[in-house]
Amino acid sequence: MTVTFKDEEFHLSRSPHNKLQKYILDDFVPRFVPGSKLIYLGDTKKRELKKDDEILSNFNIKVLENYMMQDIILFDETKEHK
Repeated sequence: MTVTFKDEEFHLSRSPHNKLQKYILDDFVPRFVPGSKLIYLGDTKKRELKKDDEILSNFNIKVLENYMMQDIILFDETKEHK
């Protein structure tokens, strides 16, 4: 299954869980957090489908292999972050 987010195309494996991720990126994000940037996307098969190491490290978020974590992390560049 393919999802496009801000001109980046990602291929998610077929699973009910990834259908939810596709819905979040296709419908929820544009409606509720349109200024956000996708900094992490994990797939059920490929855990680090998208990973922005620079922003993740700025917030001290470490992505560890075989570690349970969020499947989608967004960063709203329009907000002030402290």
